[in-house]
Amino acid sequence: MPDDVFSDAMADLADTIGDAATFTPSGGDPVACHVDLSSEVEEQPDGLSAGAWPQTQTVEALLSEIGAEPNRGDVFTIAGTDYTVKRVMENDNIFVKMAVK
Repeated sequence: MPDDVFSDAMADLADTIGDAATFTPSGGDPVACHVDLSSEVEEQPDGLSAGAWPQTQTVEALLSEIGAEPNRGDVFTIAGTDYTVKRVMENDNIFVKMAVK
């Protein structure tokens, strides 16, 4: 029962502070959701890569709204602009945060 209460609270939070969006998985049907779009986030390189850390945009979404962790190439549409998933940065099984272009 507590998991349901927590999940419901996270969904309410996403509805309150998130931007309305549509998630479209490659080859799948569009899903309405709420996301947090952030700009100018330092993208850390994978592994032991050296060099400058580029700036990127991120989208954070509630997994229960989008159904599954997005794959590279899936698209979030926010206010008429498409953001294509480059890679998943974090997934805590409640929210998933992706680098997008």
